[in-house]
Amino acid sequence: MAKKPGYDKERAERRQQKDRRVNIATTLLLTGLIAELYLLQINRLGNGNVEQFLGTYDFLGVMRFVGAAAAAVGAALLAARNKNARFRRIGGWALGIGLFFALSSLVMRYAYPSTALALCILVPVAMLLGIICLLYQREFFLESLALAASIGAVALLSRSSSTTMQTCAMLALSLDFVLAMFTAYLHTHGGKLLPSNRLQPILPRESTDYVKIYLVTGVCFALVLIALLNQSFAFYFIWVLAALAFALAVYYTVKLL
Repeated sequence: MAKKPGYDKERAERRQQKDRRVNIATTLLLTGLIAELYLLQINRLGNGNVEQFLGTYDFLGVMRFVGAAAAAVGAALLAARNKNARFRRIGGWALGIGLFFALSSLVMRYAYPSTALALCILVPVAMLLGIICLLYQREFFLESLALAASIGAVALLSRSSSTTMQTCAMLALSLDFVLAMFTAYLHTHGGKLLPSNRLQPILPRESTDYVKIYLVTGVCFALVLIALLNQSFAFYFIWVLAALAFALAVYYTVKLL
């Protein structure tokens, strides 16, 4: 059977897009690991002796300005719109690295070293969510986002029932609700955010199991709500949500093969 005109071209374009996503995901993985090693070292020094604590605190103060300067240089290179791809690449890296050091230093100095520990947890979670967004179906990304927020919420509630922990749980509940409403909106609009034929659907109807997204966000919402009302269940819900996350990861990985 003869192939349709343009079939090979479309296939090559899809292959290039896939390779580009894999390359971005690999870069994200490496940069995330380097950032995590940096944060772990900062957290270790923050829990050391007084000299290490004060020295690291002063170091973070300097890194605020170093990061801001690097971000400014990167933004200037990008704003110049130089035709040289190398300069644009350097500008993008400088902007990203500068923002990371500036913002992370600012956050960690706010309540050091507890904020350093929080970043040690948030950075790998954000890295994994980014990799899922690049390599997996978008429905899995939405489900992973709900699961990550819910696991974090019940983990915090299992440690303490303070106002701060309850506020974090309320934020997780709000995120689960928003994700469910966002999915419902896409479901009723053909998977598109805006009614335009030029836009690609975010969640295509023919390849998206909307019911599964509703179930996952609903389970996350229910478990976090129960844990918020009765903290004695929170520890067990961590394992329930983790098992659900693992099952979904296996399911979508097999689906990709």
